[in-house]
Amino acid sequence: MRHFYHQPLTICNTLLLPQVQAFNLKIVAKKLKNIAGAMGIRVAHMTDQRGAEACIVKRLNFDDIIYMSYSIDFRSKVIFTMEEEGLSIRETAKQFR
Repeated sequence: MRHFYHQPLTICNTLLLPQVQAFNLKIVAKKLKNIAGAMGIRVAHMTDQRGAEACIVKRLNFDDIIYMSYSIDFRSKVIFTMEEEGLSIRETAKQFR
């Protein structure tokens, strides 16, 4: 995927993470529930399954992905381009190859 979209590994991994978590849900439900708690979700009264699902549903937004991957100047340019041109993540990625 990294080579197909010409994006850094961190962005590709972040975009795939929810699908990977869902695939492994039955095996790592307790761990995902703990991660959900660390993300600020109230999981104390949830089952492991429900807590894991809450973790998967709470995704990082595009601003978070950009923040983790690039300098402030580049992040500003990407976000500005997305907003100004009304582009999707994929369309924006094409602008910055």
